[in-house]
Amino acid sequence: MRVPRCTIDSSCVIALDHLDLLPQLSLLFSRVLVPKAVREDLFKRRSTKDRLQFLFDSYVLVGRVGRPRSSRYGLGSPTFDELGLMSAPALRVGLAMLRDRGTRLPWDIVDALLLQVGEAPL
Repeated sequence: MRVPRCTIDSSCVIALDHLDLLPQLSLLFSRVLVPKAVREDLFKRRSTKDRLQFLFDSYVLVGRVGRPRSSRYGLGSPTFDELGLMSAPALRVGLAMLRDRGTRLPWDIVDALLLQVGEAPL
């Protein structure tokens, strides 16, 4: 069986951290690769460095390669809703918060996702 893993960039870490969802990556992936350039970018701001370092040490994000975690999910991509981590309305609220902060996302895809989970597009 293949170990579910991903490589994450700064914008994903920032968005997930803003929504308090960064720790839940350990439920989706056994390994999360955080390239050195991403860590350096994230640690530029002192206000986020300590919090993110704590998350890196405590959860799936540790240094460059995430700590192995058992996963009850095989291949495939369960959604936060399927995992019971975030309801569809909460997803819409979180995405609206990111939009209002000026986070750049592919908003056409975001709207399609919201429609798929039964929510109105932004």
